Amino acid sequence: TGAGVSDEAYAVTDQDLFIGTTAGVKSALDSKTNGSLADNANYQAAMKSLSGDSLARIFLDTGSIASMSSLTPMGSFGGMMQAEATSILSAKDLPAWIAGSIRAESDRAVLTISMPRVAQSNLGIGNHSSTLASHLPGNTVAVSETHSIGKVIGGVMPMMESQSGTTSADQLAQIKDIISKIGGTDWIGDGAEVLTKDGTTLGGGVVVEAPDAATASVKESSITNLVTLAGAAYHLTSKDETYKGVTITLIDVPADVTGGTPIQIAVAAQDNLIVAGYTDAFVKAVIDTTPSNSLASQADYSNVMAQAGSSNEESFYVNVPAVEDQIGQMYSPSRWASDYKPYFDHLGGVAGSVIDGDTVILRIVISAR
Repeated sequence: TGAGVSDEAYAVTDQDLFIGTTAGVKSALDSKTNGSLADNANYQAAMKSLSGDSLARIFLDTGSIASMSSLTPMGSFGGMMQAEATSILSAKDLPAWIAGSIRAESDRAVLTISMPRVAQSNLGIGNHSSTLASHLPGNTVAVSETHSIGKVIGGVMPMMESQSGTTSADQLAQIKDIISKIGGTDWIGDGAEVLTKDGTTLGGGVVVEAPDAATASVKESSITNLVTLAGAAYHLTSKDETYKGVTITLIDVPADVTGGTPIQIAVAAQDNLIVAGYTDAFVKAVIDTTPSNSLASQADYSNVMAQAGSSNEESFYVNVPAVEDQIGQMYSPSRWASDYKPYFDHLGGVAGSVIDGDTVILRIVISAR
């Protein structure tokens, strides 16, 4: 290449095509005599963390990338990507490596990302199977679940305080004030954000686990009282209703606060759970749920979650067939039916899990139908 033109090159051998900078391509051609990636200890550890054949694999030696003081630009777009990567990967406490693979099986595709656990990120959460799925309605079409939320908050707060510029002192003070008013966060167990579908109507809410029913009742009262007091300046109003012996607090948020349509939020304590939803429909659905008609009893959920890893520290699930038309019509109404729906119609449930250990695994499973 001439002066002032980005340094790019390629080479073809009997077996390979190399594309990159001139220096990079030359290094690849010299690997048989000068040593190759296969000799890298981090690469060897990364590949051992992945199992089975795959369509593609990735490897990042993050420590080496973060230690680079400068990177040779590969064109304007490549330079932007490299600058962004350097900014991100120069952060403290990076894992030594990140590996990934894409695997196709008869009825699913599996994406796996693995990395060694960084000591500072170990909040003591650990892995366990969902205790909330058996309490969530069977018409749940999407859920994001996090385990041991209290421990997560307790571990994150000191990190936020130590990292100047991430969160202002005023913001931290406000967060701490709210936490103190609900009696800290040690009592918070697992939690889930839930999307449900009743006919063509989407709904949902949030479910948080407390140690026992008494704690759930006390904390639910603290939360609703805090919202009511804080909402006085915004003209929020509240009232109670009873459903199957459970008191549900309904909080009305007027249009001048939402900037559009007024909404109603429902909050209740059901056994050891605190449940909040948009209107009381979700709260009542949780109250009505039994293990036999719950999300946990749905075959698609249990199958795809088992493939992703049922015992985990956090997970998500989406029932694609149940929501594809509504989401597609929302984002691409003119092209959905002709261009996108034929492909989405072949997808089943999608699930992902983060599995803790000496090697942390993120596994995403996309099932086919």
